[in-house]
Amino acid sequence: MFLLFRLKLFISILIPAFILSSCGDSPEDIYKKMSDAKDKGEIQKLNAEFKKIVEIKYFKACSSSCAGDPVSIVASDLRQLSGAFPIRGKVTENDGKSHGADMNLSNVDYDNKTKITTVTIGSTVKKLSKEELGVTKFDVSGYFIEDHMMNHDVRGLVTNLKIDTKKLEQIKNAKLEKEKKEAAKMKMTVAQFRDYKSKIKFCKNDWKKCVDNGMLINNYSGMSDVKSYCKVEANSRAQYGSPEWGWSNFGTYFVGNNYVKTGIIKIQDNNVKFQNGFGAMKKSRVTCEFDLKSNSVIVLYVK
Repeated sequence: MFLLFRLKLFISILIPAFILSSCGDSPEDIYKKMSDAKDKGEIQKLNAEFKKIVEIKYFKACSSSCAGDPVSIVASDLRQLSGAFPIRGKVTENDGKSHGADMNLSNVDYDNKTKITTVTIGSTVKKLSKEELGVTKFDVSGYFIEDHMMNHDVRGLVTNLKIDTKKLEQIKNAKLEKEKKEAAKMKMTVAQFRDYKSKIKFCKNDWKKCVDNGMLINNYSGMSDVKSYCKVEANSRAQYGSPEWGWSNFGTYFVGNNYVKTGIIKIQDNNVKFQNGFGAMKKSRVTCEFDLKSNSVIVLYVK
């Protein structure tokens, strides 16, 4: 009887324990289901289950012992990097302390040309501008890969996101006010100013596509070479030792659009010093006319 009682007791404990141990999905199973799910609501339900069984409770304190453990974090201030973990963000803990995270997120793509970040949660696709990305919090579930002093590595996916619309509105208003001031300086409307700015990318590699003198001088990639040629020519004109140049050379130009029309630009440096016959350094003005078509200095004079 005693043996029969012990056998029944053993069975009564073993069977429920076996059932309990086998009825729940593992983190790997849930994560796979989240990755394959097409419905955002289903993903968030699965993520709630995933959060219950994550082993990492304090992200910042993680060390090498956390490697391979499931983790659930809220990341903000995302920006694009390169390498195996191309997205960097900030993880803020419940105590207010934060730590960086370098992440490889399977459902996040970044377009380097448009600067747009696309987040796909199931069948829901959200495209985020740079401004929106900076004010959005992302629920990220996945696995801790490696610990680092500044930014732990995480591989996972975004299960939800929330844009701080108030902050976004503040950023947009500040940007608009800045545009208004810049447009006013150029005697343009905001629409005209935006149209002007949109053409800068064409000007960078082809001076003939610049709109005016200012755009050419400030944005054409060949201007650094132009200034170097003018500086070399000016140095060759020095009679008593080498001139003293400032940090930025030839910062003055003339407004209009004649530089673009003719291909001949005229720039000045008003802060260079030339040595005179008495050995004193005298502040001078160097004016240089340069032909972009022949890539040569036409006229240079020092006063």
